[in-house]
Amino acid sequence: MINFSNIILEKMAIHKVGNKSKAEKNFFSEVLYKPSASIEDKLLKYFLSPFKKLEETYQFNSPENDTNTMFNLSKSFFSTKDNFLEISQRISRHLYDQSKHQNIKSGDVFVVHFSELLYGEEMVEAIGVFKCERKNEFMQVNDVDGELLLNFQNGVNLGKLDKGVLLLNVEQEDGFRVLSIDNNYYDTSYWLLDFLDVVHVQDDFFHTSNYLDMVDNFTKEVLAPKMDKAEQIQFMNDSVDYFAKHETFNFDEFATEIAPEPEVIAELRNYRNDFALNDVEAFSIAPAAINNAKRKIKNNIKLDNGVSIKMNFTNPDESKDIVERGFDEDKGMYFYKVYFNEEME
Repeated sequence: MINFSNIILEKMAIHKVGNKSKAEKNFFSEVLYKPSASIEDKLLKYFLSPFKKLEETYQFNSPENDTNTMFNLSKSFFSTKDNFLEISQRISRHLYDQSKHQNIKSGDVFVVHFSELLYGEEMVEAIGVFKCERKNEFMQVNDVDGELLLNFQNGVNLGKLDKGVLLLNVEQEDGFRVLSIDNNYYDTSYWLLDFLDVVHVQDDFFHTSNYLDMVDNFTKEVLAPKMDKAEQIQFMNDSVDYFAKHETFNFDEFATEIAPEPEVIAELRNYRNDFALNDVEAFSIAPAAINNAKRKIKNNIKLDNGVSIKMNFTNPDESKDIVERGFDEDKGMYFYKVYFNEEME
């Protein structure tokens, strides 16, 4: 979806933004920063690496109402290409104004104008906003007059970006296209909702993610009273397996494959209305959304005796007959019976 091979860093400003609720001070630079070639290479890797495989896409909320600060600032710059330093200062002040939660950390803010960014098949410009919050202690060993001395300093770990956003100059009438990274989840509304004010673009990735989230919730809320834990895990594995084996989604086909019982299909059809999916009958499946869903699914059966069974099914079609649940009348306890060929180390 996105390619940085030919990207150019046109302009960059560095500011410091504090926590407004603690009355921390800001520092807004009055000049643009011009990095050397070696520093620019390191910055580009730090800023952009987290976005290379990102598929989740947003757009600014309510652009037609002229009330979205970040949309207006982006639109203003992209239309004139002037006053980037002023735009970067206004972006940083807006970020400060949203820093109201006591847990929000102060940080260094880099506002960057990029060009020659390939988005799909279109070469676009972008504004990048990157916030560095965490500082790590690192050690230097220096040779001073033939003696090795240790020096400890605090600095930014270039291996992980705290927060970042790329505001792409494409689809302006629809609120542009926005890609966001947030690796510090102390306040989930601060970055996406308060600062950016964005909503998901309802594309294939969104529909794939939404359907898998819906099925997960359906399993926990509707099927849990009717099924044991192994059957619930099996139902979710069958659902994910459908998405993994098909390029396009069709609800009737999907429902019939994972829930052949008519009453379960009817419950699933009604339940999806709560996720605003009643009008989404077919779409192209996004593989990246499947991988995200797999990481969220819990395949463990935790028992009250301290035993935990991990249902790590690689082939759901072959797994349905290897686990049985029953009740032992003599012991007055439930049990799981597991079939296998050999023990693994």
